[in-house]
Amino acid sequence: MKRILITLLLAAAAVAAVVLWRGWPHLFPSSDTDDLYRRYEHNDYIRATHLKDFQVNDTLAADALLLEATTDSAWCELLGDFGVSNELINMYKTDKESLVGEGLSSITKLFRDKNDIRKFAPLTAPESRVVIASHSKKSLCIFMTENENQKEAICLNEVQKLKKQFENEEKH
Repeated sequence: MKRILITLLLAAAAVAAVVLWRGWPHLFPSSDTDDLYRRYEHNDYIRATHLKDFQVNDTLAADALLLEATTDSAWCELLGDFGVSNELINMYKTDKESLVGEGLSSITKLFRDKNDIRKFAPLTAPESRVVIASHSKKSLCIFMTENENQKEAICLNEVQKLKKQFENEEKH
């Protein structure tokens, strides 16, 4: 009886170790996303998701953080947190349909300083992060890469994906 109990405990420990090992990136996001993730993880109106090795294209994968607002007010708050102009936020509040319904105009590319998300940082700066905002989906995707070529590829690729998505939605 004692042997069976020890065997079961060892088997349970092995299963727990495998589950923890496989789920580690989801349970404990990388340090680059830690602060932002923690800032929004318990917000009832903003869903924060860490995307480990998000596949941008056939050759490029990057860590990213996806922030999705569930309400218009949470979306406006999120835009404000990322230093989006009051003019654009007010445009969303007053005439959301024209901003959201115009395909690529519903996408905003931002370049933000990784140490202060309200501040602009040029694409060429290692501390800059590419942030792609989709007003129609009320989401921000922050890509965690310091390489300028990767940032350019992300901008081109993600906007192309969203453009195709809008074209497909317009056809249906």
